Amino acid sequence: MSIDISLIKKALQRPLGEKAQYIMAPQNRAALISNLNKDKLQIASVILILFYQNKDLHCVLLQRAQYKGYHSGQICLPGGKKEKSDKDLLATAIRETFEEINLTENDYNILGELSPLVIPVSKILVYPFVAFAHNISSIQIDNYEITNIYKIPISFFQNQNNIGSFSKNNEQYPYYSYKKHKIWGATAMIISEFIEIIASKNQ
Repeated sequence: MSIDISLIKKALQRPLGEKAQYIMAPQNRAALISNLNKDKLQIASVILILFYQNKDLHCVLLQRAQYKGYHSGQICLPGGKKEKSDKDLLATAIRETFEEINLTENDYNILGELSPLVIPVSKILVYPFVAFAHNISSIQIDNYEITNIYKIPISFFQNQNNIGSFSKNNEQYPYYSYKKHKIWGATAMIISEFIEIIASKNQ
């Protein structure tokens, strides 16, 4: 799918917020967020990295290693929690991306930001950035944190046939069905907003 990166950069100046994110949100999300103390949330940032492969726009997703935590084994975006040494949220995302998949800020250009969102279960406030990578040849995963890397066409997420839902704690959770994996939660919500931005770029 041929998509003009300059148009995406322009569209990112108008993030779509919760309405676009909630397309892939669980039914009880509003209630879960309302019960949180916003002042005690941990801060994190991630990058949705775009690149062209065979003239089609793709993105980079990762699979977390198994560990004792809420997001063990899940499909995610490169990124992580802010550290005191990070000068800002973008620095956090850049540092974490390098640590996880060995890409540096010289390998990609930041196009803009998506809307921040809360992950209720782990009490994290995530700030998503979008980047276009002109070089992904140096990608190499950190085997301690990451078990797999997936290069998925953006058109996959635009296909409604790839969206399903599963039941958890008596609630329905939408997800993108990729091979044997469920891409859900914050990752799906971030991608959902991006897909809606693409859809609106010509409006």
